[in-house]
Amino acid sequence: MLEAHAPHEAIQSWKGFFVHIATIVIGLFIAVGLEQSVEFFHHRHQRVLLEEQIHAVFEDDLRLIDSDTKRLSDFRSYLANIQSSVAARRRGQQGPPAIRADDTRQSNRIALPSLAPYEAAKENGTVALLSSQHIRLYNRVAFARELLLGVYLNWFEGQGAIEAFQRRFDTSASFSMFVDPVTLTPTELTEYQALVGTLLSRTDWMILRLRLFGDVIRGVLNGARDENELTRIMMQSPQR
Repeated sequence: MLEAHAPHEAIQSWKGFFVHIATIVIGLFIAVGLEQSVEFFHHRHQRVLLEEQIHAVFEDDLRLIDSDTKRLSDFRSYLANIQSSVAARRRGQQGPPAIRADDTRQSNRIALPSLAPYEAAKENGTVALLSSQHIRLYNRVAFARELLLGVYLNWFEGQGAIEAFQRRFDTSASFSMFVDPVTLTPTELTEYQALVGTLLSRTDWMILRLRLFGDVIRGVLNGARDENELTRIMMQSPQR
């Protein structure tokens, strides 16, 4: 910041006085202009860096969604096999091939997509560097993730219900979706089938929500500048 200094020589006339004042005012304008220019370029750099960080995380999220969707599809296939086996047992029919309790398809470990840079920006206030349109756009993404989180909690709750059912028969067993239908009474078979059916439905919702969230962040990466443009891009994307 430039500073105004007193003249080194005495001011002898009004003209000299006004020239001196004008020099100080011009100097202050220059100083303020330089300071604002530096601040402008600094904020622009911060904004560009934040956008790059958000987009990099979105790219990672898309890869994560592909991996999670594959794992959930395998998990759903395993549950469907259990459902078929239980249904056959209830009808007194021969079930499908034996289901292994250690089948790798029952792996239920997934990692939810992240919005870490945007959430950090809201915490430290740098989100204000973004335009209002982009703030609303990223809020839309955050809302989609909240919906995904709600479905995830329901899905996880469904797994807990089956685990609790399994523990009634073997408290020492490792966690598994599978309970041998041969060991169950007709009433227990009905209960087990209902629990597996509920988890099947919630798994379908998890897959759907993951894909929808992927469509949202893909729309942003494809150049959506506001919510309306994001909606248009999503509507034009092929159904998967």
